[in-house]
Formats: sequence, C-alpha cells, structure tokens
Amino acid sequence: MKVRLNWTDDANPKNNLGQENTNVGTASSPAVFKFPVVNEATIRRVLKLVADAYVIPPPIDCRKRPKKKDSDRQHPNLAVRAVTVPSTEQDADWTFARLRHGEANFPVPTGWSVEINPDSLNLAAGEAQQVSVSVTPPQDFSGQQTINVNALHGTDLVGGVTLFVNAGEGG
Repeated sequence: MKVRLNWTDDANPKNNLGQENTNVGTASSPAVFKFPVVNEATIRRVLKLVADAYVIPPPIDCRKRPKKKDSDRQHPNLAVRAVTVPSTEQDADWTFARLRHGEANFPVPTGWSVEINPDSLNLAAGEAQQVSVSVTPPQDFSGQQTINVNALHGTDLVGGVTLFVNAGEGG
C-alpha cells in the first residue's frame, strides 16, 4: 500500500510518500522471506540493502523536547549537517530526531543473523529483482522480533520492507 500526500504549502514535498511493506515469518531456523525490489526512479540506481531492528519509539511529551540551544550544546557534531532544513522545521527538532531515531540505536540484536541475497542491486529504471532474506534467531528466542531491510542509494533511504519474525512452536 502506498500513500502520497500533496498540499501547496508543504516545506518539503519530497517526504510525503508512505508505504507499508510488512512480511511475517515463523522462525524455524531460519525464517526465510522473499520479495521483489523495484527501482521506481527514472534512472539506473545501485541499491545497497542493509538490515536493522528499528521500531517506532514510544511517544514523548512534547514539553520535554529539547530546545535548540540545549540540543546543539549537548550534540554539537549533529548540529552541522549536509541536508537543507526547511525554514518551517526547527534545527533542534532535526537534531533530536536523529538522536532518537538514528540507525545506531537499532542494530540487529546480538545473537541474530540476517543474510540478504543479493545485498547489492544494480537496477535500470523500472527494473525489479527478487531478494531473499534469511533471519536466524538465537536458540532461546521467544516472542516477535522486527527486522527491517532498507534500500539505500548512496546514503539516501529509498525504500524498505519490515519483516516480523515470530518464534516457532516450542520457542
């Protein structure tokens, strides 16, 4: 499912596409997922596929969000960035978002193995290629684990899929 929101006074119209890609697999060592990766751009792209365990963190009280001076003082290396911040969005919000949602906070858990085949794709415009992901949990795994496979073009996130691994019977 894809949703694109468009409105005339949007400061950054390039971030308005939402897509839901989820797969659920039962871990019977390993859980195997297969899905197509499609280059929806009008040019050839080389995509690198990488895994993480990102989940949306619980909401925070907006009154506790750091002010620009507090956030930048604590994390000055994050205050300088190569992206353009729309004038309607505050620097402190971007710094805080990178700290709260940054990829370093959501690595694949210790003891888990994620194999992506292939993990790099060179796709012409409109071309698709099947990808297989094998997720092996630790022996004592129970419950459910989220694993994301992100498609990167250079350092830009261009898509991805969320995989839910459920413990098998007896797990």
